[in-house]
Amino acid sequence: IYIIVTPRVGESFTEFYILGPNGKAEGYPTNLSVGENGTVIIGIVNHEHEAVNYTVEIWTVNYSFYAKFDGKDDYIDCGKSDTFNLTKDITIETLVKPEDTQPWNFLGKSGSYILEINKQKIRFGIQQPDADEANENGYVIITATGNFSGWNHVACTYNAMNREVHIYVNGYDMANITTTGGNGTISTSSSPLYIGKVWGEHFKGIIDYVRIYNRSLSPLELQQNYNENVTLKGLISEWKFNEGDGNVVHDKIGGNNGRIHGSIWYNSGNVTNMWFMNKIEVRLNSTSINIEGEWKPQWEYNYSFNITKKGHFKIAFLLFKSKTEDFVIGNDYAGEADRISRAYRECHLWVVTHIPPKANFTYYPSNPATRDIITYRDCSLSIDGKIINWSWNFGDGNASYGKNALIFDGIDDYIDCGNDSSLDITNNCTIDFCFNPNGTRSTLIHKDGAYGIYFLPSKKALRLYDYAHGSFVDSNNIFEKNEWHHVTMVKSGKQVKWYKNGVMTSKGKLTDEAFAISNSSLYISSLNNAFNGAMTYLGIYNRALNDTEVENNYYGNITTNGLISWWKFDEGHGKIAHDCIGKNDGAIHGATWKNYAWHSYATKGIYIVTLTVKDNNGAEDDISKAIKVT
Repeated sequence: IYIIVTPRVGESFTEFYILGPNGKAEGYPTNLSVGENGTVIIGIVNHEHEAVNYTVEIWTVNYSFYAKFDGKDDYIDCGKSDTFNLTKDITIETLVKPEDTQPWNFLGKSGSYILEINKQKIRFGIQQPDADEANENGYVIITATGNFSGWNHVACTYNAMNREVHIYVNGYDMANITTTGGNGTISTSSSPLYIGKVWGEHFKGIIDYVRIYNRSLSPLELQQNYNENVTLKGLISEWKFNEGDGNVVHDKIGGNNGRIHGSIWYNSGNVTNMWFMNKIEVRLNSTSINIEGEWKPQWEYNYSFNITKKGHFKIAFLLFKSKTEDFVIGNDYAGEADRISRAYRECHLWVVTHIPPKANFTYYPSNPATRDIITYRDCSLSIDGKIINWSWNFGDGNASYGKNALIFDGIDDYIDCGNDSSLDITNNCTIDFCFNPNGTRSTLIHKDGAYGIYFLPSKKALRLYDYAHGSFVDSNNIFEKNEWHHVTMVKSGKQVKWYKNGVMTSKGKLTDEAFAISNSSLYISSLNNAFNGAMTYLGIYNRALNDTEVENNYYGNITTNGLISWWKFDEGHGKIAHDCIGKNDGAIHGATWKNYAWHSYATKGIYIVTLTVKDNNGAEDDISKAIKVT
């Protein structure tokens, strides 16, 4: 907010301002890579009716942040790690300030344990369906009531040895129960761990931190934790919410980083670090005020700075009307935070710093000859963002943005495309895709109870499987590992044709005309028999394509008649594979994005190939490699 007022006659004051590098109130360096220079113009105009010795101090100020949830749609998805399946002992600990009375809202792993914290009630539930105290949903629940407005240290524990469940608030044992019956274990589940929501309810309030232990902490240990003497024994995850920017909350212990849904960052106002950057001293004579005339600067200074840490910082420019004490550049003076309020004037910038991506790529064949199609594979890393743009320069006047692909690890990566009835292809259908196999695991796509396509590593072949009738048709052609293959499977009743790179290579017959209808989701890859390799697109038709249409698809002239779903995998980032034809968007579980490019050279020589990558923070990096073509 800018407020412009007309000075009173005889008024004494100083104009103090900062401008962007172009000399205007715009283009401020508020988004930088770590170590990247930012430049501003500092300005002073003296209207104090006397000469003044000014000092401008520049500080980098680091505030602590909280996570603030709106009670509507803010939450954090911490994933499905097996470390969250705590069957014996557990402690959930937090420092929290609830702001409403919403039920079952704070933290939950449905089917295992759930936690509610609001202004009037704290409830902790563990899934123990064989316990005598379990409710109709299988949960043993204890409740603490009271006035929980304001900040509260809350810890919920369960010990399978003595079967005790406790809720501690600010060191007091507010509620407890001893369970009986059953074996005393907490149920496991495949549900994600959410912070900020349980089932359909959402938390409203502020969270300082959340910790989860795989053991039941004692009251003394909880008191020590509250006093910031945190025990690490049994600590499996800790989210401190100090990032202040971005859509990821980092687990400082277990690597179970949480994906933020909504906008949660909230400045606590508490200074944790205050690094001295520099100071500038200048003596200025007083100048008169000409309200009717053109405004003119008196003194301006181009100041460049860089921040060597990742985070969300305030660059504070503090103006004093005298000389000030000396500080060591780079040292932390958190105890000097009151200088901000004591300064005669203050200007500041909020600056977010990011770690830039690191570009890299591989290529094969490693000793290419002329006319060989060389495959370039992006291997770039981005610790602090997502790479969203790739640019390849092949060193012979040609360039490309490459093609995005999803990489499946062969362990537990898959895409869930839902179970819409449009995916129930029965008599006539076509499945068209491009893949690169890289291991022994086999499931490419499957709809349990209906149909599936598998890669057979030992035969280097593909298999179409009819689940309901137990029949299959294999391809006769060879699909080598670590090579790209365009595949089309065309089914017309019992007749099945296999195409490789637009050419029919084999055919066979199923025992029955139609696949069964199934309520199961269509999966690309599988949780239990996951594909190991890469895929650039997948299309499904509700009719049998002819030879010409298959060939046209191979050359990129895609026919859309009968195309019910088409996942192009061209997003390059994110957790959704969008169906650009139908309504069957896929939820990506684990699979990662990579970029590929293909090129061949007509003449021998050494070519300098350059890959430039850019992340969602605007940071770039590039790498060049010499490719010898014989």
